[in-house]
Amino acid sequence: MKAYDYDVFMELSTKWDVSFDGTAITIDNFYNNAQEIHDHLVKRNYPLWKFDKDHDSVNSINYNDCRIVDRLEFTTDTYYKNFKKILDLCRKHWWQHDYTWNPHFEINCFQTINVFDTTLQHFPHIDSPLNTPDNLSTLNMLVYL
Repeated sequence: MKAYDYDVFMELSTKWDVSFDGTAITIDNFYNNAQEIHDHLVKRNYPLWKFDKDHDSVNSINYNDCRIVDRLEFTTDTYYKNFKKILDLCRKHWWQHDYTWNPHFEINCFQTINVFDTTLQHFPHIDSPLNTPDNLSTLNMLVYL
C-alpha cells in the first residue's frame, strides 16, 4: 500500500452541507479528496468480514462484505481538529459532553453479488439499545463515496 499522509489524504472539506432530520445528521461534501479516496479503496486488498469457511455464510455468495482497518500510529493536531469538528456537530444534536473514539479508520466495503433490490444500501444505525443513556451510546458514522 502506498504511504499516505492521512491529514492530507482524508482531509475534511471546508464546504460541508449539513442537515439534520431529527434522527441522523447528513453531511454532503464531507471529504476534499473523495474521488482519490474511492480510487484508493477500490484498489486495496481487503479481507472478508465476519466470514468463516467452516460455518454457513452468504458472505462471498450473495454479497461481499469486507473490512479495512487502518490504525493511525501518530495522531496529529489536524486529526484532532477534524474530530472536534465532527464531535461539535454531534454535540449540537445529541450528547453535549465528552465522546471517546479509537484513532483508526475502519472502512466497510459492501457489494451485492446477486442484486435483490437496487435501492438497498447500508444506512445509519445504532449498536446500543434505544434505552441506553446518551453518554453510554455508540454513534455510527457512514461516509458514502
